[in-house]
Amino acid sequence: MITPESIQARDLAEQTALNFFIYMKSQRVDDLVNLFLADAVQEQPFVFPGQKPALVGHKDIRQNYEMALGKRHSHTFDILALHRTQEPDCVIVEARGTSILGENGHVYDNRYVAIFHVQGDRIANLRLYFDPLVAQNAFAKIRGLA
Repeated sequence: MITPESIQARDLAEQTALNFFIYMKSQRVDDLVNLFLADAVQEQPFVFPGQKPALVGHKDIRQNYEMALGKRHSHTFDILALHRTQEPDCVIVEARGTSILGENGHVYDNRYVAIFHVQGDRIANLRLYFDPLVAQNAFAKIRGLA
């Protein structure tokens, strides 16, 4: 298991991308939101009904992560791969995230591909790919829909 904390970032862009997973894991919503520029966009190309395909600005990003992380515990992220492109501000991270849903004790286990575009030590754009069916099924169990 390779945790985001155990990776030695080669530069600020990589550290910024790794901080996203560190803050998610530790459920530090304020730090997570402040990792994004005020006008940042988080794109979510594959979503389930009720989710926004894009989060724009701190308000949307905060609402999303407060809901998503609210009652979870035992959150972990394994970094499966970290890729660089010819663009120095672009970092691509493949990860696996697991947690326990506090509402029902079920395990949430999903894979992610996150494409970060950073400016300095802030995220300007994040395109986050994950399996929406895993998320939908987990939250349907909470809502008593499964």
